Amino acid sequence: MQFASGRSGGPARTPPAPRRAAILLAGFLLIERVASQPLVPLRLFRDRNRSGTYAIMMAIGAVMFAMFFFTTQYEQNVLGYSPLRSGVVFLPLTVTLVVVATVVSRVLGDRTGTRLAVTTGPLVITAGLFWATTVTTHSSYLDLLGPFVMTSAGVGMSFVPLTLITVATVRPEDRGIASALLNASQQIGGSFGLTALVTVAGNAAREWERRPGTARVPAEELARAAFTQGYREAFLTAGFITLAAFLTATAAIRTRPEPVGKAIAAVPDLG
Repeated sequence: MQFASGRSGGPARTPPAPRRAAILLAGFLLIERVASQPLVPLRLFRDRNRSGTYAIMMAIGAVMFAMFFFTTQYEQNVLGYSPLRSGVVFLPLTVTLVVVATVVSRVLGDRTGTRLAVTTGPLVITAGLFWATTVTTHSSYLDLLGPFVMTSAGVGMSFVPLTLITVATVRPEDRGIASALLNASQQIGGSFGLTALVTVAGNAAREWERRPGTARVPAEELARAAFTQGYREAFLTAGFITLAAFLTATAAIRTRPEPVGKAIAAVPDLG
């Protein structure tokens, strides 16, 4: 995917690395299927709820990585922020994520159970990402703050119930790998999602630069406008990714409306 995003034309072809990776993945799955003590027990994916949480976490990981990447680029390339200032302005997002995750685990879950939180979270993220598509080259940090506080709130709303659903009903010997797979899903989703969204943004920016009349636009202004267009297209696509996560949560997650406090108590001590 990274190779393809850098090609400006010519016939599309799959580079050797992805083909080899697909072969290795197929071999790994075959070995895990027949091994007496597999590294990744495939039985973990037979549970509908658990498989759903892995898919949802991949989607959330994809948009989280993209949000931090594109927002940093926008702040530095369009708003003219320094790297240090770009990092500091992310603090409200981190605080929002932590506060919402704490509130969800103590308040929302105790009243409605994990399913409502795990379905609402991706929907809130989607709303924040669609809101982020309204930025322009003349937007300010305050124009970014609202969409990304909302997006961070959705992420914080999702993390706790996803973790609980993943590990609450797993076999004692599979607790560690079930939790590790959830973390791996976030990282894998982030890698693939960022690569795909960079491709979307790059294509949108190039199309913007080719629009009629752009030859008379100053180069710096054109670059800022093209990047902003790519930014908007990337977040629009990311919004559809988390919308798919919402639909996945609605269709796949079938837990009872169990209070989060009881769910936490039901998870055996990992120590």
